[in-house]
Amino acid sequence: MLRAGLDALGCGFAIFDDRLDLVASNHAFRELRSYPKVLCTPGTNIVELYRFNAERGDYGEGDREVLIKLRLARAESRSRHSLEYELATGRILSIDYMPIEAGGLLMSYIDVTKRKLAEQALKESEERYALAMAGANEGMWDWNAGTDEIMVSDSYKRLIGLHSPSDRIKLEDWVVMIHPDDLAARNGARQAHLDGRAEFYECEYRVRCGNGEYRWFQDRAQSRRDERGDIVRMSGSLTDVTERKKAQNALVEANQRIRDQNQVLTSLSNQLSKYLSPQVYSSIFSGSQPVEISSKRKKLTVFFTDIADFTEIAEGQESEELTSLLNRFLTEMSGIALKFGATIDKYIGDAIMGFFGDPESRGTKADALACVEMALAMQARMAELQRAWHDQGIERPFEMRIGINTGFCTVGNFGSENRMDYTIIGNEVNLASRLQSHAHPGGILIAHETFSMVKDEIGVEEHAPVSVKGFSRPVQCYVVIGRLNELRMQGRVIREYDEGVRIFLDLFRADRSKVTQIVEGILEKLRST
Repeated sequence: MLRAGLDALGCGFAIFDDRLDLVASNHAFRELRSYPKVLCTPGTNIVELYRFNAERGDYGEGDREVLIKLRLARAESRSRHSLEYELATGRILSIDYMPIEAGGLLMSYIDVTKRKLAEQALKESEERYALAMAGANEGMWDWNAGTDEIMVSDSYKRLIGLHSPSDRIKLEDWVVMIHPDDLAARNGARQAHLDGRAEFYECEYRVRCGNGEYRWFQDRAQSRRDERGDIVRMSGSLTDVTERKKAQNALVEANQRIRDQNQVLTSLSNQLSKYLSPQVYSSIFSGSQPVEISSKRKKLTVFFTDIADFTEIAEGQESEELTSLLNRFLTEMSGIALKFGATIDKYIGDAIMGFFGDPESRGTKADALACVEMALAMQARMAELQRAWHDQGIERPFEMRIGINTGFCTVGNFGSENRMDYTIIGNEVNLASRLQSHAHPGGILIAHETFSMVKDEIGVEEHAPVSVKGFSRPVQCYVVIGRLNELRMQGRVIREYDEGVRIFLDLFRADRSKVTQIVEGILEKLRST
């Protein structure tokens, strides 16, 4: 429906992201610029469009690359501005650049060829009239400063619908025919000419004609002054510009409607983004993610977070207070997840389900490490929130459990043609959920596959294998302690790696007397070798 509405607009528009890659455009945009369909594909950089324009001759003569750079600098400035220029085809476009809050750019195009041609024709007509006005006498008037009378031609009277046998009218009688809203502008332009501040008198204003209708006229004049510099006569012409003013007003209204529509589209886009993870939203609007039922197999790192004993805690809380706490928890944890690059799949009551590795991935190992580091950051933030909630008088602040697993999942759009959900399914997803339920409050439990990818950076403790539905054997898992660098600084871990050597000691877990015996035995073997 949105695409149909955009294509129905009479104006052309295109939306570019912060890299000036095309995100979306409508049919009128391609038609007005005569672009080939391939150039209007999402992802096309604005430079490619500029190069097409330059090669076609839309920018006139000169070095093409210089002409392209000038227009690219205008787009990269992200400043709002408008311009008009004539294409090589002869079509004249009015172009409006408008920055978008998210960092991109919106460009709208309106064909003003007819208006420009009409203005040019009017200009040429006025020039011809100026050369032959003595013979034509169309819309001519002459004001005598001494008598304060205006002598008008027959054509002048026909223009304003003045039915009078006399060719003279008083200035004061003419003034009362001018629209009250335009009178100040007319008087100001006339006085500037009388005072010598303007060489010519020129103004556009509305006049109430004989049928009671107000029409727009362009009033122009030049004066003759006496030896003291005072004006004694002012002669000029009156031109009906009603149709041009209507066209200009229609264009202004059309531009305003376009701006209003653009604001609505921007607002709708921003609202829709809150129902999707940023990565999914970006991939859909850039065109890289098709909006259709489809899926693929991919190795992902999946995580589940959950509040321990949430049901019991909820029974002792007022609904308003519980809602506030839960929203605070979800907001804080979601912010951390997005910071580390997670794709948030969904909220399940007090739980968060998400994953790393699609639609964006830094590599399976880097995704797994990012997920574990995210979990550590979440638990650290939870500790701060628990202290704050306890100070507020909450007896049982939330405690969070996190389960993480890495493996092949099915990821994509699931649902019907009318409503889809971008999510993941598979046994590896279920395992991450089960690990979360086996984690201790405040703890992080990871599967062996994840451990194998993060063991060089993350310190863990072995956890007793857990029996999980759907898996024939107990699953080996590990409790995350912290980052190895931090643990070494605390004196808790000794970690030394070299070629042919791998030493890892957790001094809080190991029996120091046994460690001493093992090390001494190794030294003895080294001495005797």
